[in-house]
Amino acid sequence: MTDNEPKQLSLIDRRLVKSSAVISHSKAEEITYQHTVFCQTSLPYQNPGADIRAWEREQGRISLKVQTCS
Repeated sequence: MTDNEPKQLSLIDRRLVKSSAVISHSKAEEITYQHTVFCQTSLPYQNPGADIRAWEREQGRISLKVQTCS
């Protein structure tokens, strides 16, 4: 392969390009975004109880801590 030949996109890169095209052609009110930390760690889906003052989750190098103000 020479420097002038285009590189083949990896499967992940092809998915990113396809997703980008779908997003760019969608109406703005149809698009919702989630921060990657929320996607990787998630918030509690049930009440953890009145005595729980902090909620922590870790996923790889990502961590999330939600704590009460009072």
